[in-house]
Amino acid sequence: MNKSKPVDILIFGTGAVGSTLGRRLAQNANTRLSVVCRLNYDIVRRQGLSMKTNIWNNGTFRHHRVARSTRDVSDLAFDYVVCANKITASDASSTIRELAPVVSPSTALVSAQNGVGVEAPLGHAFHNNTILSAVCNISCLQPVPGIVQQISKIRPHAIHVGVYDTPGPDGAVHAKEKLADFVALDCCFKQVNDLDTVRQLTQETFNVAIALGILLPKDLLEKTIQFARNNPSTAPSMLQDARKKRLMEVDSLCGNIFKQAEQVRVPVPTMRLVYYALLEMERNIQ
Repeated sequence: MNKSKPVDILIFGTGAVGSTLGRRLAQNANTRLSVVCRLNYDIVRRQGLSMKTNIWNNGTFRHHRVARSTRDVSDLAFDYVVCANKITASDASSTIRELAPVVSPSTALVSAQNGVGVEAPLGHAFHNNTILSAVCNISCLQPVPGIVQQISKIRPHAIHVGVYDTPGPDGAVHAKEKLADFVALDCCFKQVNDLDTVRQLTQETFNVAIALGILLPKDLLEKTIQFARNNPSTAPSMLQDARKKRLMEVDSLCGNIFKQAEQVRVPVPTMRLVYYALLEMERNIQ
C-alpha cells in the first residue's frame, strides 16, 4: 500500500456501533473516513459525530464525505467498507445492492452487524473479496442523532476482528473460533435482559457452538452471567426497536442460531420460544 495515501474507509450505517467504530478509526491519522447515514444524516453532515466515553476520550469528529447513499460516494476507491447496518428480513438483499457501487476488487468488507451468520450474504455476493468478521461489545447508545454515549462498563478488548471462514463441509458458516465466545453473550443480551433467560439462552447457544465444532471456554456461561450482574440494566436493541415500532433483527440475533441448532439436532427450547415470539411481535409491528 502507498504510505502517502490515506486508508479510505466507508462506514455503512451510523448507529451506535458504526459511530463508535468510526470514532476509533478516525483517531488514526492515516485514515480518511466517509459515512453513509440514514436517520442522522442532517446532523452528522452539519456537526459531525460526538462521542461521550470513559475510555476513548470525549470528542467530536467530522468525516471526509457524508452521504445518504453509496451512490453518492461511488467515485472513491475504498480500502475497507465497514457494514454496521441493521439486518432485518426486509433489507437483506437490498444491503448487497447498496454495497455494490463502493466495492472494488481490492476492497475488504468488515461485518460489524448484529448476530450470527450475518457474514454469509457478504461472502456469497463478494466471494473474491476479503471478508472480516467483527464482534463489538461496546455498550453504547445513540440517544439522539449524532451523539453516542457509553452507558456501562465494557471488556478491556471491546472490538475483535478476524477473517471470515468459508462454509464448512456441513454447510454451516462460523466466525473465527477466537471470536466465538463473544457470540453467545452478544446474541443473548440483544434479546433480553432477564438473567434467568440470559442463562438459558447462553447455555443453548453454547451447546450449538460446541456441536458445530467451535472451541469455547468452559466458564463462558458464568462469565456471561457475571457480566450481566456487573453492568446496569439497559434496554436491548431489539426492545428499543419494538418500542419504536421498527423492524427487529430477529433472524440475525436468534433465528440463525435456531436454524443451526436444527442442523446439528441440538434442542434449544428457550431460543425456539423467543424466536417465534419475536416473529409474532414483528408481524404485529408490520
